[in-house]
Amino acid sequence: MKTIFALCLLLTVAGNAESHFTETSHVQMMLPGWMTDELSALQRAQQEKKPLVVAFLGDGWCPWSEKWAQEMLGKTEFVELLDGHAVLLHVAMAQDNPGRMSEIREKYQVYHCPQMIAYAKDGEEIGRIEYAPMDPKQYATQIFQLIGQFNEIRSYIDHPEETNDIEQLQRLYQNAQKLSSSFYKDKLLQLGLERDSGTFFLLEKYGTLIRQLKLKNPLVQQMRKKVLERDPKNAHGTHLSLAILEFEKLSRALKSKESPDKAAIPLVSYLQKYGKKDKENLWKVELMLAHFYFSKNRIDTALSHAKVSHERAPDAAKGEIADLIEYFSQKTQH
Repeated sequence: MKTIFALCLLLTVAGNAESHFTETSHVQMMLPGWMTDELSALQRAQQEKKPLVVAFLGDGWCPWSEKWAQEMLGKTEFVELLDGHAVLLHVAMAQDNPGRMSEIREKYQVYHCPQMIAYAKDGEEIGRIEYAPMDPKQYATQIFQLIGQFNEIRSYIDHPEETNDIEQLQRLYQNAQKLSSSFYKDKLLQLGLERDSGTFFLLEKYGTLIRQLKLKNPLVQQMRKKVLERDPKNAHGTHLSLAILEFEKLSRALKSKESPDKAAIPLVSYLQKYGKKDKENLWKVELMLAHFYFSKNRIDTALSHAKVSHERAPDAAKGEIADLIEYFSQKTQH
């Protein structure tokens, strides 16, 4: 696994580093507390054993980058929150320097801005954070959480024998999906399959398989059988989870000339078998079908499912569904 340190070293050895680490920009001038020399920032992160947070901003051409710099990254509050906990580096993306832009894309795999990447103290990429309307404290909290989750996950994988808490394993697995590397998610999934006697990790594995293979594939069918054997009477809602996964798979694979009914089969079958017993989810499944059929321009069918959903929904949800029914009804008149 390549780290940012290894990539930077390659540039240095090639004799190209110095010319790339001395640029300044208008955006950089608005970011007090941020380093602009990549090699120095990388070396400092290694020496101080701190994570590195890199902000990629479009220099002079990206209004969202300028907005992010002025309203968050350049705020003293944000810098002070991270000061002592991480090394901050700003990388400018200037359109008038295509060579530099090409280098950034190749080295960091950054193809748009603004964007932020957090790296571990050893240079491994942790995760990416996109622009969002948050204040400096919220952004800093998000960065701390991402780094903390990464450290916790890596520590768990290094010493999995120290605990057999399945709930903790599930939580770590869900957090691992936010990380850049799929290694951690895959490793935790494997540990979950070995340790969990429930259906959580079996369903996750089934979902992974059907994204890669056809539903009729023997490996998929074998995993499906394992899932159902853990919850044959749907006591834990496993059959609904399977139906939703299969519906999503069929929906994605549905060709333009194929009937939407083909993709809806898993959900419709679930309703026929468990709808009366599963009143808590019946209205949600009906609403899901309503949205799906509407997206396929089967408005009458969508309206029919929406009406059933409204009839079975709790009072708190009826108003929103009623608005949806009115909207569908207006579409049928055009």
